[in-house]
Amino acid sequence: METIKRILQDKISDRITPGKAVLIFGARRVGKTVMMRKIVDAYPGRTMMLNGEDYDTLALLENRTADNYRHLLEGIDLLAIDEAQNIPQVGSILKLIVDEIPGISVLASGSSSFDLLNKTGEPLVGRSTQFLLTPFSQREIAQTETALETRQNLESRLIYGSGGGDDGQLRAQDRLSARYCRSIFAERYFGDRRVEKFEQNARSVAAYRLSVR
Repeated sequence: METIKRILQDKISDRITPGKAVLIFGARRVGKTVMMRKIVDAYPGRTMMLNGEDYDTLALLENRTADNYRHLLEGIDLLAIDEAQNIPQVGSILKLIVDEIPGISVLASGSSSFDLLNKTGEPLVGRSTQFLLTPFSQREIAQTETALETRQNLESRLIYGSGGGDDGQLRAQDRLSARYCRSIFAERYFGDRRVEKFEQNARSVAAYRLSVR
């Protein structure tokens, strides 16, 4: 099955500029990783792609010094980080990289449910451009199917959505089945609830400490 080219792909590529960071937001399974790989593969300079869920990536970026990042990124023109929301202090790290390494460009993606913007917003003020990647639009779907196929797939697409998978292909009938959608909902909903509960507890502890001073 043919991979669908995302409308945002060329727009994002055009905004990749030395000394700036481009941030891609979007829910899980909409195709951020696939699109990032395509952008990186097509980039004319030397690239490095990291994954924020990989312990090696966390270890490489843990030492937050300009010297460490200069050594790590020597000769690199584009640094791409997928799942960047998992990296502690990622906003400050990206700021240090774009400020201290001349000529480097940064591309980072993150799940909107973890709000990467909150973790990068203030440090990257004036240094970043943001894009939101949504599920496939009808304009994108039209690249690979006829009007008849679109009509035949309409019901399942309205029920299960039109997200992109790991391969950037549209599979509303099998991959986005009812069971699959329920599992995604449960995983994201309860995961976000745990994060919310943790933050509430942290605020309560801070308030208590202030009250007993």
